[in-house]
Amino acid sequence: MTAVAYSVALTAACLVNGRTIILHKLNQLVLREKTEVVSLLLREYEDSGGDWMWRTNASRCLTACFAAPGRCPWRRADCARNKAALAG
Repeated sequence: MTAVAYSVALTAACLVNGRTIILHKLNQLVLREKTEVVSLLLREYEDSGGDWMWRTNASRCLTACFAAPGRCPWRRADCARNKAALAG
């Protein structure tokens, strides 16, 4: 009787551990796929020249441009001209 109980407990433990291993491997595959997608999106973002951000004030004029050197398309003088033209 003890041998049967031991066999049942051992089988149950093996099944639980097997299920845990399979779930762990599935989670690794999902994580790898998500990592590849994020890497692809970041690479596409970098390739498209999306390496700059800007800050505007209440008048919607550019106050700061955070970009790679020479990549910011605006200057503060442009903002002053546009503001004067809009005030018109």
